[in-house]
Amino acid sequence: MAQRRFGMPTQLERGTDRYSGRDLEADVLGTPKFDKKRYRDLLANNQEPGGFVARGKIIRIIRDAYTGDPANPEKDAPQEVLINLRELLGFEDDEDIDRVRFYSAVGTPLDIFHGTDGWFEIKTDNGSLIEITVDITQNTNLDLEEAKRKADLILVETSDPSLLGTVREIKEIGTQRILIYGKFADSNDEGFLDSTEKVADALKDLYEYKILKEAEMQRMSREKRPTATSWRRGATPLDEMQQTG
Repeated sequence: MAQRRFGMPTQLERGTDRYSGRDLEADVLGTPKFDKKRYRDLLANNQEPGGFVARGKIIRIIRDAYTGDPANPEKDAPQEVLINLRELLGFEDDEDIDRVRFYSAVGTPLDIFHGTDGWFEIKTDNGSLIEITVDITQNTNLDLEEAKRKADLILVETSDPSLLGTVREIKEIGTQRILIYGKFADSNDEGFLDSTEKVADALKDLYEYKILKEAEMQRMSREKRPTATSWRRGATPLDEMQQTG
């Protein structure tokens, strides 16, 4: 299993005069490494005017062109989160390490157009992939309506003692968002380990929620599927779907 490795200096730790949102994203989540030619070719074949790429397409492009190791990310925060998450999910055997991954999307169309700095990916027992998107910000005044339009998991970097350690959940029909206020940029900060543990807990909750949501969607799809009996009665597939809908 991957070992904890703390101590890589960030721009925040180096004491730079100006610390931007992009600096925070790169320090905490890392900048993605790609097979540059493949990445450019895939983008060129999928970009719309203005450089926009649909969410599902850009996730597939990033995954396909990624040359970093998503099961063993370079940055301390995702590395620590993956270690904790594997323990929570019981993925502690060597063959299970690859079932939990992190992909940085900093600076890509997923970041620029979809407000998503990366995603954690968990392979279920049946082999399907559950993606949990993440966004990191320094905006402690993020309102709930704005948060609803962002990633599944929102990390808020803050030094405000009244906010540190706070976890907020937004639950509506068909959606769930979690905001965590913590210390993610400096692995030497005393709040870092507590913050990354909270992220792993939130990822486990979101994973279980998405598993249940996926099962419910499959159940509803089966219930709406026309049966051979109804066809023999003379009902068309459309008739059956309208009756069960």
